[in-house]
Amino acid sequence: MTDFVISPGVFIDNKRIYGGRDLYRSLQVFVDVFPEMLKLYAPIHFVPTLLFRFRKLSPKGLLHCLKATIRSASFLSTFVSLFCYVLCKIRGLRNKDDQWQALIAGFLCAQSVEIERASRRSELAVYCIPRFLELVYRFLRLPVVPGYSILIFAMGLAVIMTLFHNADPDAIKSTYASVLKWVFGFDYSLLGLADKEFPKKEKKSKAPHDEHD
Repeated sequence: MTDFVISPGVFIDNKRIYGGRDLYRSLQVFVDVFPEMLKLYAPIHFVPTLLFRFRKLSPKGLLHCLKATIRSASFLSTFVSLFCYVLCKIRGLRNKDDQWQALIAGFLCAQSVEIERASRRSELAVYCIPRFLELVYRFLRLPVVPGYSILIFAMGLAVIMTLFHNADPDAIKSTYASVLKWVFGFDYSLLGLADKEFPKKEKKSKAPHDEHD
């Protein structure tokens, strides 16, 4: 508990809040956040494998899920701790609080995405775009549009279902495609569309060896 009274509009320096040791504080945040991120990412990486690839499950596959879980948890824990470190450093230098500090800290801590695989980076980017637009909208103090979150969700789902309908194997992640197949199957009449099967990728045939007489 703090030994001082927090008053609106009054700046309180970092030293009075947590001792002013920014690096130590950020490392402590990483240690606290990492176990929680493991709880968050373990279902994301393990559940699809257990549900849709159980028959092909192997120790190698489980090890892959474990590595992916640790990598994702490391990314988000680094993201949070780096944000805290940069924010506290800038705050200590400027001796004030405003939105620009959070913007700078957010930009710098976003570099932690390099910890993730390249394929996961694109997924995270797609996820963050609506959040980014929402923050920009609020930063500009524009009037709130009722039901805007529902509209954004509908637009995102429309993109996913369009890719599902077009059935481009490279346009949608195999895990998501498996979930959609499991929910909708191949009966496109559920969507009011004509029946259509997913095209299969053509296997590249190996070049025939030269025949010697």
